[in-house]
Amino acid sequence: MADDKNVKTATPEMEAAAEKVLKDVEAKAAEIIKAAEAKATEIMAGAKEAVTQVAPKALFAGPSEEELARAREKVPVELFKDNNLYKDDVYVAVNGENIKIKRGVPVEIDRMFAEVLDNSRRQDSASADLNEKLQDEFANKSRDLQ
Repeated sequence: MADDKNVKTATPEMEAAAEKVLKDVEAKAAEIIKAAEAKATEIMAGAKEAVTQVAPKALFAGPSEEELARAREKVPVELFKDNNLYKDDVYVAVNGENIKIKRGVPVEIDRMFAEVLDNSRRQDSASADLNEKLQDEFANKSRDLQ
């Protein structure tokens, strides 16, 4: 009970001052919240506007007129022909369009089909190079084990 002597009771002036400080803090907090909400609303409005202007163009834009014209340009092609593996016609499809190309005959086809043939040729070459590299590595490792 000795500690009760050191405890001070709040005077009405102290309570009034504390209440005023509390009201000032609450008012300032409300002001900050209101400003933050206004800024958030402004940011969201800007973001919505940007999305409605940019997203449809970015997400759903097809090729440009120049790209379409270039894809439709005719280019000469002649596919290798032999009487073994490379004797059948070649079927090429791009985005639902397809053509059949006769081997050993010079033809003109849309560039988009020629690009598929070029990509296929490059991939075949890269596959052959990798296959050769792996065979060499295997042969070297086999020699090392003997």
